[in-house]
Amino acid sequence: MKLSGPTPGYLSIDFYSRQPKELRDRNCYVIRTGKGNFVIFDENRFEKPYLDLDLSGAEELDYEIPENFEHLDDAFKENLIENSSIEHLWFTGVFRQITDRVSSESECHIGPRGNKTSVFDVYFRDKKTQEPVRIFTYEGMEDLDYSIFTEKCIYFFEGKNFPGGRGGLDLGWHKIAFPASRFRKYSDRRLIPAYFLKLGMVVYFVVFPDFHFYRGGVVLNDERGVRPEHVFKIDLGRRG
Repeated sequence: MKLSGPTPGYLSIDFYSRQPKELRDRNCYVIRTGKGNFVIFDENRFEKPYLDLDLSGAEELDYEIPENFEHLDDAFKENLIENSSIEHLWFTGVFRQITDRVSSESECHIGPRGNKTSVFDVYFRDKKTQEPVRIFTYEGMEDLDYSIFTEKCIYFFEGKNFPGGRGGLDLGWHKIAFPASRFRKYSDRRLIPAYFLKLGMVVYFVVFPDFHFYRGGVVLNDERGVRPEHVFKIDLGRRG
């Protein structure tokens, strides 16, 4: 198989729709393994680890602007970059609403984020045996967009921003699962993966089942782990 374009373009594909057409036409996909390496998988053997989100049943949340800080709210709305969009939700108290609904905790604090070098085993569930199979050991950089710590839980999530208002429903699960490795030592806390998706002025916050490691590693294509338990919607164009 001959793939056009530079090799790095195939190593960290965020969305299934952006996988090379040459692979999709053959029911294949690529997953990076760290240090510039990758593996090509056959969907007929290993179910693809990409989301297929339905946002139609989202629970709507209101947000509050702290008194005398309307100018900061306006500045956040003018700044369309991903990090600013996430901080906007913290400023308006949305994260506290989410932690209250998901884990009944209103006190929360911003946790670590950013790039980190990690090493962990990656498993794929085999369609033939229905058992996880260790495929490779990931060794390289993984990127965490944001985390929120409560007393009992660690929420960690990937953020994506689509100013045009469409896209993002087919995110690769590795974007959420790989950063989970940095929290392996906190086995006494619930690890809660989530996805922040901003479509124009509407934000969706998708919360998945508690994350569990398998033999200290990550099962990347476990269908049960990628079925959302909560979907919240925040319309930044209106006030509650």
